[in-house]
Amino acid sequence: MVIRVLPEEMAKNMPRKEEHGAVVQEVVPNSPAAAIGIRAGDRVVGFAGQPVGTPAELQRIIMDIKGKRFVFITYSRDGQNTRLVMKLPAAQ
Repeated sequence: MVIRVLPEEMAKNMPRKEEHGAVVQEVVPNSPAAAIGIRAGDRVVGFAGQPVGTPAELQRIIMDIKGKRFVFITYSRDGQNTRLVMKLPAAQ
């Protein structure tokens, strides 16, 4: 997955209802995240079956994924949570 998330300090200053997750700053075109419709401003609140409380937690979860081809990702947009299956790229 190739996305950049806002650092926690910047994310804290954004108006929002949610108090957890990782705010997406940028989605790389043609990436797995782009393929399922993730957009800048979305807040990732769950990934690979684990809750995401902070950008650091999302990064740790992504780094720990081994051998998986598909994961669930839960994101929040406009106060609505959406859970989708995301295909991961093959390990290089």
